[in-house]
Amino acid sequence: MPKMKTKKTLAKRVKVTASGKLKKKSNYTSHFAANKTHKQKKHLGKRSAVDSTDIIDGVCNVPNDVLAIGKSAFENNLELKKIVLADSITKIEAMAFSGCKNLKEINLPKKLTYVSSDCFNGCSSLESIIIPENVENIEDGAFTFCTSLKEVIFNDKLQDISIYAFSKCESLQKIDLPQSLKGIQYKAFDGCKNLNYVNGIKLSHTSDNITEEIKQVLNLKN
Repeated sequence: MPKMKTKKTLAKRVKVTASGKLKKKSNYTSHFAANKTHKQKKHLGKRSAVDSTDIIDGVCNVPNDVLAIGKSAFENNLELKKIVLADSITKIEAMAFSGCKNLKEINLPKKLTYVSSDCFNGCSSLESIIIPENVENIEDGAFTFCTSLKEVIFNDKLQDISIYAFSKCESLQKIDLPQSLKGIQYKAFDGCKNLNYVNGIKLSHTSDNITEEIKQVLNLKN
């Protein structure tokens, strides 16, 4: 259905002369590329997001013009097995890869400053992840139910691991957490039944709350 023209939009396009006649105004041209700054022209060529339509044979190679992975962009996609993310990406929104049970390999871009809520929730084939150097926060449930996750490499700037962030990561056996870490939230590692070593220190598993035991090892109050 064509867009309806209102009186308000009509007023923008025509004007009434002194004699009472209608005259068409000059075209509004500020949206033309010719009238954009160099920075604006450059931005015109950028894609804001990528989704499941970009998967070919189980692999998604995200081009350098993509700036973000949108909320739930690949949620519950069983076709995705590997994704290569461009370093141009600055944000991966919540639940972007949630439920991608066959996703086994992914690289997180360098410009990320946080891993969003439930981003990889239920990615049961994911085996390893490297947390980029600028990430300071791993949000709620980011890697929960990543049951095949065996290796997590943390950066030395990480500040906070939020609730249930790594809960039910049953294949995780050891982790090395940075000195920069200020907080590990409620049940962040709940259900990691095979996690036996933190920073080289053996856990006793005498308590059902392994998160609290990890905090004691690191002398964390939060």
